[in-house]
Amino acid sequence: MLPFLVVLLALSPEQARKLPLGSDITLEGFVTVPSGAFQSFLDDNGFVLGDATSGIYVATDDKGYRSLGSAVEVSGVLAENGHGLLVLKARSIRPRQGSRLIEPRTLESNSLSEFHEGNLLKATGLVLRLTNDLPYGYKLFLKLPKGGEIQVFLPPAARPTDDLLTPGRHIEVIGFCAQYNSVYEIVPRSAKDLRPLRTKR
Repeated sequence: MLPFLVVLLALSPEQARKLPLGSDITLEGFVTVPSGAFQSFLDDNGFVLGDATSGIYVATDDKGYRSLGSAVEVSGVLAENGHGLLVLKARSIRPRQGSRLIEPRTLESNSLSEFHEGNLLKATGLVLRLTNDLPYGYKLFLKLPKGGEIQVFLPPAARPTDDLLTPGRHIEVIGFCAQYNSVYEIVPRSAKDLRPLRTKR
């Protein structure tokens, strides 16, 4: 009797996020967070693979650098990292032809939730306070235009000048929506993901 031939088709991040933990999958997309950007708190050389609809953190100790926009295919197992964040534990990583810079989605609600996890988001808000969480990074709290409050987690290398983080400043933040236990947060990739906004008179 001939064995069954199993063909693993590459999934999009959105498709992969609907599968149960432990699923062995092949994922394809474009790099939305470069290798090692979150090393200070995730303790590996991972990156985020995403598209216009979603994304997944790829956990790997592979030192190969994946730059923003690179097309990549990854095979591995879906898991949680111990704090609720969905990750793909990479078994093999293969470059693909082409590149695409994924534009962040604007945060429309007044809070973050599981619905947002994995996405590259853009949010604007009023700086409320900054707390030290070194060696992992810093916690920045923003008041959103609709009245909600969100947490922005800044890896040490992503912290901009103190002037930008002064309470009362209006800023724009771009970053990956991650989960840490019960908290959903936006994590910028570098200091360039934060910029000042002019206030209306």
